[in-house]
Amino acid sequence: MALTFHGLMYGSQAVFFAKLFPSSVRYSGASIGYQAASAVVGAPAPLIAVAILERDGGKTTGWPSRYLGLVAFVTVVALYFA
Repeated sequence: MALTFHGLMYGSQAVFFAKLFPSSVRYSGASIGYQAASAVVGAPAPLIAVAILERDGGKTTGWPSRYLGLVAFVTVVALYFA
């Protein structure tokens, strides 16, 4: 079941990236954007989640959930402007 959502995300992502760039720079633009976003945003995400849990003493998952909600909101805003 979880891989269903993973497939839906990556299937539509390829079309979305293809529409963002003209054909002369489509491959480079999509690749650079994807790799840069993975490194800048994706890499520190687990570290941020652990720091939030350590600050809270590991008692609750409320703050990591709020962090994920904030990241989801930023994603929706970025999609709107794209």
